[in-house]
Amino acid sequence: MSIRDSNEHLLGGQSPLEQADRLLTIPDLSRFFNVSPHALYMQRLRGQPPGSLGFKVGAKVLFDPAQIKAWLADLQAEQARHLDW
Repeated sequence: MSIRDSNEHLLGGQSPLEQADRLLTIPDLSRFFNVSPHALYMQRLRGQPPGSLGFKVGAKVLFDPAQIKAWLADLQAEQARHLDW
């Protein structure tokens, strides 16, 4: 079961990354990745993705679903290269 499959129920059958018509919040990503919001804030402070991929709008940190998808694809490709020896 993939992360996507296990989290589809969170937003009416679609994962947050599939809802391209809106930006994602820290709580959205927290639910999607099954980590605490605090973990994402700490990643942001340390400059580590996915937390560091967000941008501030007022008091909120928002994320572009396309950037999160691209980061996940890069991460999967990098891990596949390490396993492909």
